[in-house]
Parts: sequence; C-alpha cells; structure tokens
Amino acid sequence: NGKVRSGEIYIKVEYPDGKEFKEMTINSSAEITFSQSLSIREEDRDKYVGSWKYEVKADKAEGSYMLQIQTR
Repeated sequence: NGKVRSGEIYIKVEYPDGKEFKEMTINSSAEITFSQSLSIREEDRDKYVGSWKYEVKADKAEGSYMLQIQTR
C-alpha cells in the first residue's frame, strides 16, 4: 500500500528461488493498494519455503508505503 506526493517508490518481492513474485512502482498518479492470499498445494510447497527477498527503492519520494508479509 502506498501514496506518493512526488517521486517514486519501487517495490519488488521475489520467491526463495529468486524468481519475481510481485513488482510495483508507486508514484503520484495513483494511490496503490495490493493484497494477495495464497493457498499452497503440497506439490508446490518447495516454491514457497525458504527466505524471500524484497527490495525497496525510493527516488526523490515524498509520501508513504507499507509492505507487510504474513505466514502461518
């Protein structure tokens, strides 16, 4: 989630294997809200288990963002 008055905020989340899960850029043209839930099948479990990587970059950004990841 985020809203930027000026500049940009770039957010990228990667699976444990390094492949891209989600990428987004937040700028002043829109307020962004993104939410996703996953149901993991046993045969796909290895794709999701491990250390996830996230990257956040700001370029002259004024505003706010929130990145939250939950597991059970």
